[in-house]
Amino acid sequence: MSIEFEIIPLWIQNLFMLCIIAIDILFFVYSIHKNNKKIFLLSISWLFIIVIFFNSPFWRFSKISISHDKVKLNYGILCLLKNKEIKKPITCTIESSTSLFPFKKTFFLNINGYKSMSVTSRNKARLDSICNYLVHFKSNGQ
Repeated sequence: MSIEFEIIPLWIQNLFMLCIIAIDILFFVYSIHKNNKKIFLLSISWLFIIVIFFNSPFWRFSKISISHDKVKLNYGILCLLKNKEIKKPITCTIESSTSLFPFKKTFFLNINGYKSMSVTSRNKARLDSICNYLVHFKSNGQ
């Protein structure tokens, strides 16, 4: 049995990734259709940059699956190599950071050094419930 929590809905994260890739593919197809080597090289370069970005530390997990002996962190459809499985012991903390907008504080989960997507204070209760469940999971050994 596995219990799943979503910090930000994974379909939104996957849709964002797929839209960016689709735009790049459109430029790629356009470059082939018009036989434009400059746009072709730019689209290949952007594809490389996109894949690197989604697998970098700037892109964080948004879905957690908890089973009896491990926790799976899901980063999205383009992060196949980045998805992690964490075995016990598990440490979970809620950390805060300042966002790009002034006077707006955001919060994220830190599970064994892996950071989640940030949420505003309105959605901090979701992070609290996930962290409480992980503490309960850790103490009861479920």
